[in-house]
Amino acid sequence: MKIEFLKHVKSYLCSRSIIKTLTVTSLALFTLQASAGNFKLDKTRIVLDEEVRRDEIRIYNESDTLQSYRVSLIEMKMNAEGSLVEVEEYERSAQPYLRIGPRISRDVKPHSFQKVRIIKRKTPKAGEYRSHLMVEAITQDPIKQVSGIFIRPNLKYVIPIFVRHGQEPAELRFGKPGVTEDGKLNLVLNRLGASSVSGNIVVRDKNNEELYRANQVSVYPEINSRQLNTELLAKDLEGQAISLILEDPSNDDEVVVQQVVKL
Repeated sequence: MKIEFLKHVKSYLCSRSIIKTLTVTSLALFTLQASAGNFKLDKTRIVLDEEVRRDEIRIYNESDTLQSYRVSLIEMKMNAEGSLVEVEEYERSAQPYLRIGPRISRDVKPHSFQKVRIIKRKTPKAGEYRSHLMVEAITQDPIKQVSGIFIRPNLKYVIPIFVRHGQEPAELRFGKPGVTEDGKLNLVLNRLGASSVSGNIVVRDKNNEELYRANQVSVYPEINSRQLNTELLAKDLEGQAISLILEDPSNDDEVVVQQVVKL
C-alpha cells in the first residue's frame, strides 16, 4: 500500500512556505520513525532584486549517516484556500532568470551542511517572478522496521524564490471575518497591487493580548484574496473588538497593517 503524506511546516510560506513530503511503502499501519534521512534548510524563502543578485541556502544533514540531496526548480500556484499546488507551467516563472548549484550534493557528512547557491543570471522585465526550490533527500535502500513492513523515506522541502525588478510592493487589507462550519474564526486577506504580499498574521484582543498567530502567510499574484482559518472559536469573541495585524518578519516584526474589527 502506498501512502503519500504532505505536511506544511508552520514557518513558510505562503501561509506554509515550506512543504515536507514523505512517501512510505508498507504492508500495514505503523508509527513512522524514519529519522535516518532527516534534514532541514536555513531559510524559508529567497528574494532576488535590484540590490540582491545572489543568495544561498544551507542543507543541514541532521542524521548520523552520510546523505545525498537533489535540488530542482518546480512551479506551484496558490488557490483561494491558500494551499499551493504543483503545476507544469506558471506564467510568471522565475526559472529563466535563475541559476542554481550544485544540483546534486553527494555524501554530506552527518551534522554538517551543504551550500546551494542561487544566482540571478539576467534581469527580467519589470515585475515579480516566482518559482519554487525543491530539495529532496536521495535514499539508497529501504529501512526495514519489522517483519513485513518497509519504509523508503522521500523527504522534500519546497521554498519560494522571487525575482523582482521595478515592482511596486503590494498591500494587504483584511476583509470581514467569517465563521467556518465548525465555528472557528475565518480571516479574509485581500491583496492590493500587482505583486505578492506576505508577513505574520496576528490577532489581538482589546487588551493587546495575542490570541492567534500565523507566521509567513502569503497572498500570491494569481489570487486577489484568500482565507486563513484560525483555531479561535467565534462565539468566544462575539461582540468584542479585535485587532487584525500584519507584521513584517524581515524588519523585526514591524506592524505594517493594523485593523480593528468588531465581531
